[in-house]
Amino acid sequence: MRLRLGAVGSCYRIAALESTRRTDLSETTRIQATRGERTTMDSQKRLIVAGLWIAVAVVMATTLDLGIPSSVSGAARLFVVVLALFLASVYLLDPWNVVSDPFRQE
Repeated sequence: MRLRLGAVGSCYRIAALESTRRTDLSETTRIQATRGERTTMDSQKRLIVAGLWIAVAVVMATTLDLGIPSSVSGAARLFVVVLALFLASVYLLDPWNVVSDPFRQE
């Protein structure tokens, strides 16, 4: 398929191709799930997601004051830091096989 620069229709063609590609991927994922095939995150993706959660924790930690938070907003910021570190540890360590085996049924 040729794309012409400056043509109004080319933007619509690109958008149509992208939506078709997304539909194909979601259909593939749905088919894998119905067949019982497992889709897992590989270690590189898990490290990236864990790194993003650690970055969130670091950014939020910079807004905290030293000591025990004395306001509701300080407590909320501390909660976000703890939650982000917890999510990072889940992605890094995967203690309950939540990330590596998402479709587990017991």
